Amino acid sequence: MKRFSGPLTLLLGLFASALAFWLLRQPAPPPDAGPGRPPFSLPVTITGVARGTLQPRIRLSGAIRAPERTELAFEIEGRILELLARDADPVEKGQVLARLDPRDAEQALVEARAAVDLSQAQLAKLEAGERSEVVAELEAELATAEADLALAELEVKRSEELLGAKVTSQSAYDRLVAERNAAKGRAGAALQRLNTARTGSRAEDIQIAKAELETRRAALARAQLEREKVELRAPYDGVVIAKLASVGAQVQPGEPVYEVIDTGTIEAQLVVPAQWIERLAVGGEVILGLDSDPSVALPASISAIVPAADSESRNFAALVRLDGGDPATRVLRPGSFVRADVALAPIEDTWLVAADAVLVNDKGTFLVRAADAPPQEGPKKPGPPPAPWVAEWVPVRVLARTAAEAAVEPMGAQLAAPDRIVRTGVDRAFPGTALIPAAERGGGQAQSPGSPSTDGPPSDAKAPESSEDEGR
Repeated sequence: MKRFSGPLTLLLGLFASALAFWLLRQPAPPPDAGPGRPPFSLPVTITGVARGTLQPRIRLSGAIRAPERTELAFEIEGRILELLARDADPVEKGQVLARLDPRDAEQALVEARAAVDLSQAQLAKLEAGERSEVVAELEAELATAEADLALAELEVKRSEELLGAKVTSQSAYDRLVAERNAAKGRAGAALQRLNTARTGSRAEDIQIAKAELETRRAALARAQLEREKVELRAPYDGVVIAKLASVGAQVQPGEPVYEVIDTGTIEAQLVVPAQWIERLAVGGEVILGLDSDPSVALPASISAIVPAADSESRNFAALVRLDGGDPATRVLRPGSFVRADVALAPIEDTWLVAADAVLVNDKGTFLVRAADAPPQEGPKKPGPPPAPWVAEWVPVRVLARTAAEAAVEPMGAQLAAPDRIVRTGVDRAFPGTALIPAAERGGGQAQSPGSPSTDGPPSDAKAPESSEDEGR
């Protein structure tokens, strides 16, 4: 008997193992769901989608600056004699702010004036010619020379007669002829001097004198300019923000003495990302504000747009020019940080949807459409009715957005005005998720499945002033 107990035990163990394996492979019977427990459905609120116009706004930052900010310096070398302005002093255009020691410049000016006076006197002398006394003296010299010449002619004639009669010698005759010729030369020279005195100076000499006078007048103007350079003047109405030198200091040309800014005009330089530059326009509405004073909200407009991007940041710049004398702008001080709420060009005839209905995740940007659920097959089961909608993702591109609305463009799939777009619960709605109106969850009145919208379509009203910068 003991001989058969071992194999029998082995067979029984194998049978028990096979039975257990077969039982484990059998599917479990479905649990009894019970009459009051429906399948999972996501409660959502619904909004609509409609064609319209969106006036987007963006938030930009920048800095207040003075368009004119200048370091003032002398153009000549010298020692500072006076400094007439201090830090924070208001100054007017043309006001003298500092002076150099003027003695060298004044001496050069005196010498230049004397040189002009001398040239003027020399030119006047040449243009007036000789005095009447000199002319009378030259006339007397000419008369004497002519008398000597007449006497010499008589002596030669008499000598010719005596030579023919063999009374005088040939040598005596030749000497008289030479004396006559000399007298003729003296008379001619006297006549030439008299004619010169009567005619006046040569035209060439007068032109040379005039040119010399103009040269000395130019030197005088240069000396006057150098004299003016000893004074440093304000180039515009403004304020001194720094005094950079001291009295008695020896300064070189171009060495800064004062730094001033023009307070008549200030401007906000706003940093504009490249994605917005094409939709920004001169004249666009801007509201300027300060982080340090939330109550500041200055309305203005864009005055200019710099057409070239910064070489490092690749951002553009928009300028908002303001009247520095306006009491409202006095809170905007050069160098301070500023924020701007800027209106962009409106986007017309686009799809508008509530801003919080846009779903953004690692797969892209979507709207969740509440599509009609497929009809239930088979006999109607007891319990609550099935969910009327299922989630359907619609890929879109966001063109712009405000705090309330977003302008979108569908990518592939189409949108239609009756579409139901999930607004609340959009971040939990995956494709195919069963959707029910949120009001049904609490037993309240539910939206009928055929109604296109719970919240209504987005309005075409003007966007609020605050907005988000949507960079998609």
